[in-house]
Amino acid sequence: MTTTTPSTAYIPQFTAAELQALNAFSPSFEGLINTAWQQGLQAVAQSGKPFNTNQSNALEGPQKAHWQAVLEAQFEGAYGQRLQNLAQAYQQQGLSAQQGNALYTQLLATISYALLQEKKQPKEASTALLVLQTLVMADCAALQQQYQQAVHEVDKQALMQELNTLPAESSRMQSSVETTTEGVNSVACALEELNSTLNEVSQNASRSAEVSHQAKALTENGARYIEELAISAKEIQAVVNLIHNIANQTKLLALNATIEAARAGEMGKGFNVVANEIKNLSEQTNRSTDQIGEKVGKINQVIESVVSVMSQIQEIVLSLDSYNNSVATAVEEQHAVTREISHSVQSVVQASQQMQGTVKTLQGSTQDLMTWVAAH
Repeated sequence: MTTTTPSTAYIPQFTAAELQALNAFSPSFEGLINTAWQQGLQAVAQSGKPFNTNQSNALEGPQKAHWQAVLEAQFEGAYGQRLQNLAQAYQQQGLSAQQGNALYTQLLATISYALLQEKKQPKEASTALLVLQTLVMADCAALQQQYQQAVHEVDKQALMQELNTLPAESSRMQSSVETTTEGVNSVACALEELNSTLNEVSQNASRSAEVSHQAKALTENGARYIEELAISAKEIQAVVNLIHNIANQTKLLALNATIEAARAGEMGKGFNVVANEIKNLSEQTNRSTDQIGEKVGKINQVIESVVSVMSQIQEIVLSLDSYNNSVATAVEEQHAVTREISHSVQSVVQASQQMQGTVKTLQGSTQDLMTWVAAH
């Protein structure tokens, strides 16, 4: 057995006498290792975190081979690589440092019990026990260090993978924020145009309301004038009827006068001529009053038609006036809502701009963190 320089500072140097005492018991190491492995699995199971079949199968060979080399003080250049591979096996199988410590504790207990039972070479057994205790504890400490490095390296790689995704994510976020900002700016411009349109609609609605108010007043005045005209037409009709009655009475009087003139003979001829003239005049008066009555009747019909049309126009104007008022109110409410939306959109624009700055800061911080992780 050679005494090469250990691969780690945890492994001490031993004297020739110590190594000779160790060699005296090396034939029993394989059996002790097998016993320690089985008892170590039981100890780990009792701790509440037993190995599963895959973990046990994956670790048994490397761990026993490493223990064999350690107990024989084989610290040539391959020791460091074996130690690193074993630490990676622990990490890849999801085993903890506490589980590894339990195995090493059982190995140390098994070796100590066996050497303490040695009766033929008690002095050599005592020396070998001290050497083996030193080797096992030093190797356990070295494995702990390699395990922590392996875990750190895996965590570092996982962190770097996560960090490597951040630039792309932040770029997509930046693109999304820019797209959102552009969209919000477009909405803001559209709202400005909508506000302008609503202002124009509001003005037109106000003018339309004024016109409808004027039309309402005019139709009300027209309705009053037509009512007055209808009253006047009725009064004219009454006068025409009166004249017609007077003409009829005059005609009767003329007829009576003609009869009386005929009775008077020659003395009544002149009176008869006058009576005929009066009769003719009354007949003309009747014809004229009949014509006037017909005209007045037609005027009354026209007036009634106009009154009906004016009533319909008045209803339409009233409806139009109510509609214009509703439109003006609705436009004003829409205008108020649009102003509120425009204010909210401006707030979103400001928030988007702030978010852009935050994303840029995040990108810089991510790059700094990646540099720091790579350096450590």
